[in-house]
Amino acid sequence: TKESGLMVVLGAGNQGALALCDTLYGLFTRNCVVYLKLHALRNYLEPLIRSLLEPLIQRGFVQVECHTTNERAAALVHHPLVTAVHLTGGKETHDGIVWGFDPKEQQTNKQNNTPLLKAEMTSELGAVSPWIVVPANYTNAELKSQAGMLA
Repeated sequence: TKESGLMVVLGAGNQGALALCDTLYGLFTRNCVVYLKLHALRNYLEPLIRSLLEPLIQRGFVQVECHTTNERAAALVHHPLVTAVHLTGGKETHDGIVWGFDPKEQQTNKQNNTPLLKAEMTSELGAVSPWIVVPANYTNAELKSQAGMLA
């Protein structure tokens, strides 16, 4: 592949293995050096991922970080050498990274199509999965309960 550069992977999803898969995708499919930033809730994965990726870490192809501040994460994704960012997490985080976290700034940037993030952004956003409703004779209480979980 011709693609290359520095990809930041923000692994905050509820599927722990996705951060590792996204890192491998960045390395071997996109031909990028990858900086993996795990969410603090996934800190238990850091030793395992470091162990699995040790040869790549030693050669400078991957770096892994877990405990960091929002300011540090923002500095990572907005660094001028970053060519791609991939997020596994929520839509609010995605929009904040791309358009700004301040609601007024975000609205203005969206209206003017002026994203703050200069790197390419891809995301696997949580809670945006399709729901399949199987036809059946549901009670009103069952429908209300299920609708409450979807809303």
